[in-house]
Amino acid sequence: MQNSLTEIPIFLYCLRTGLVMGIIYDVMRLFRIRQGKIVNGIVDVIFGLIAVALSALTLFYCDYGKLRLYEFLGLGLGVWLYRFFPSRLIRHAFSSMMLKIHGSKLMHGKSKRKKDG
Repeated sequence: MQNSLTEIPIFLYCLRTGLVMGIIYDVMRLFRIRQGKIVNGIVDVIFGLIAVALSALTLFYCDYGKLRLYEFLGLGLGVWLYRFFPSRLIRHAFSSMMLKIHGSKLMHGKSKRKKDG
């Protein structure tokens, strides 16, 4: 049985893995810009496989594959923290970069066209 002091580093590893999964999601979001349903589905499946692999590797590395609630809370909290803090900055940076490269805002399939009167 583990004591609380050995669970803290495991939780932090899981938190870090959740943050990494958020970064990977934002990077893979670039491949979804104005693509068809098939490409978006393929990208989603690839992300899912990567997320499962990262989670499994983290759990096996940190706790020899034992599944504990705090590990999943760490993974989820890492994704949540990334989503609500650095993700906004990264999405804005990607959006600005795409605006400079392509001359229109491509993120989320939106463009900045004004409707005539």
